[in-house]
Amino acid sequence: MDVKKLQYKFDNVELLSAVTDIIETVGLHKHHNQISLKHTENEDGNLWYQGCGSLKYKFGENFIDTNGNLIENEIKLEQKDFTVLNSNLKESYLSEVHDTIAKDYTFGRFRIMAMVHKKCMSMHTDTSKRIHIPVYTNENCLMIIDNRVYHMPADGNAYLTDTTKPHTALNANHSFMRLHLLFDLY
Repeated sequence: MDVKKLQYKFDNVELLSAVTDIIETVGLHKHHNQISLKHTENEDGNLWYQGCGSLKYKFGENFIDTNGNLIENEIKLEQKDFTVLNSNLKESYLSEVHDTIAKDYTFGRFRIMAMVHKKCMSMHTDTSKRIHIPVYTNENCLMIIDNRVYHMPADGNAYLTDTTKPHTALNANHSFMRLHLLFDLY
């Protein structure tokens, strides 16, 4: 099964409030439209963005060295490296959600994923399955996994998705930002 509803029921009003507060306070990563809620033990840089983007592909800021050569700043991290919940989340509803999922699943990154209107991701595969908790969505926000189309409503439920299969996500709205919480399993 590509998408499986899990036996959790979170308060979606509290989820939306917590997620929008963080987005308003921190801001989405400018390239990835994400905020990382967990980070590695290395506390260098902006911890809210440390887990943003892909771990499968090169990411990081590229730069030109003194000889004019392009240096690709490749960061090599794995899901198991993301062990620390951001300290700003202590005693928050998102901490409670994190701890609830952690009782049953082993995961690395825990992120807010935003998708702007009229957007479709490239078809890709991930190295592991993921848990999605839709926070703000509607019937025009879809995932396609292994050529099957799925809609996950923002009703407090969590969904295990087999993102090791070819998949994409799309937001086919004119002016609506889709928001999900995402747990990268390992």
